[in-house]
Amino acid sequence: MKKNRYESYSKYSFDRKNINKSYSDSENVNSLALNYSYNSSYYVNKNKKQVSITILIFLIIILLAVAVFLIEKKEKKTYFYFLQANEFLNYKDASNLANELQSKQGAGYIYYDGSYHVIISFYATIEEAESVLENIKNEYTNAKIFDISAQQFMENSRYTNEENEQIKNMILTNENLINQTYNQILSYDKDEISKDILEVNMKNISDEYAKSFENFKKILKNNKNYAIFLKKLTKIDENFKNLYNYAKNGFEDYQLKYELVNIVSCHAMFLSSL
Repeated sequence: MKKNRYESYSKYSFDRKNINKSYSDSENVNSLALNYSYNSSYYVNKNKKQVSITILIFLIIILLAVAVFLIEKKEKKTYFYFLQANEFLNYKDASNLANELQSKQGAGYIYYDGSYHVIISFYATIEEAESVLENIKNEYTNAKIFDISAQQFMENSRYTNEENEQIKNMILTNENLINQTYNQILSYDKDEISKDILEVNMKNISDEYAKSFENFKKILKNNKNYAIFLKKLTKIDENFKNLYNYAKNGFEDYQLKYELVNIVSCHAMFLSSL
C-alpha cells in the first residue's frame, strides 16, 4: 500500500515539477497553484477515470431498469402434470401402447406436439405423479413425468372489462372442476365412494360447468376470438357430460381417466389461445 501511494505521489510530483518548470521558464511565474496545467497527464488520467466510472454507473442503471421491466412483464405459467408411459414418432406405435394401457385401466390418451405422448393419467401435483412413476418404472422403463404449461391469463386491453372478468371466471371454473373431477375419480379408484355417489357428483360438476359456459358464450359472443374459445370450451363441456353419462350408464375405468386428461389438455389450449 505504501509503495503504491509513494509511486502515485512521485508520479504526481514529477508531472507537477515538470509542468511548473516549463511555466517558470516561459512566464517566470513561481506559484505552483497558478501554474498547474489541466492538460497534465494527472488530470487527463483522472478525467478519463471519472468518465469511465460515470459510463459504468449509467450502464448498470440501464441494466437494472431492463431487468425490473422483464421481471414485471414475465407472465407466470400454469403447469399440468401427466404420467407418460412412452412417446413415439408414429401414431401406430402410440396407438398400440394406448390400447394396452386402457386394458390395464390407464387413460391411454395420446397427446401430440410433434411426437405422440401416450399418457397414463393426469395428476394434480408433480409429487403425486412422481410417487406413481416409481411404481411403474419396472413395467414401463421409458415412463416419465410429462408436463404441459400455459401462461396464466392477465387482463389486457384486447378485451372489455366485462370480458376480462368472464374469462377469469371461466378459467377458475375449469380449474376448480378439474380438481373436483380428479378427486372424484381418485376416490372411486380407491373404493372410497360408490358408483351412485360418483354419478351424483359428476352431474353436479357437469351442470356447474354448463352454467358457467352459457354465461361465457353470452358475454364473449361478439369477440373476434369467440370461435377459437368456443371450440375448446365446447369440447370440455362434452367431456364433462361424458363423465356424467359414464357414471350413470356404466363405463370402463380407463374412460374416466381418458376424459379427465382430455379436459386438462383442452383447458391448457384454451389458456394458450387467450
